[in-house]
Amino acid sequence: MPPRLNIPPITRILLIVLFSQSALSAAIRYKQWTKDSDVVVPYLTLVPQLSIVYPWVFLTAMLVESNVFTFGITGITIYYGGRYLE
Repeated sequence: MPPRLNIPPITRILLIVLFSQSALSAAIRYKQWTKDSDVVVPYLTLVPQLSIVYPWVFLTAMLVESNVFTFGITGITIYYGGRYLE
């Protein structure tokens, strides 16, 4: 029998949202990427000039990572911190 991970529900939801939004951002950035372009995803990440147009980014920007290193740190922090807080 494989070991069972006991992750509290809110922590589990936050980890799923972190993974899905980061994967969506990476897919959009990969699709729009060319050699000379600087791709930003203004409806997922916080861009100061466009924050008024997309007001939900104040909530979604916390759970979007564009770097593998920061994605890992954020995932570990949510996992251990969420388990501790719940």
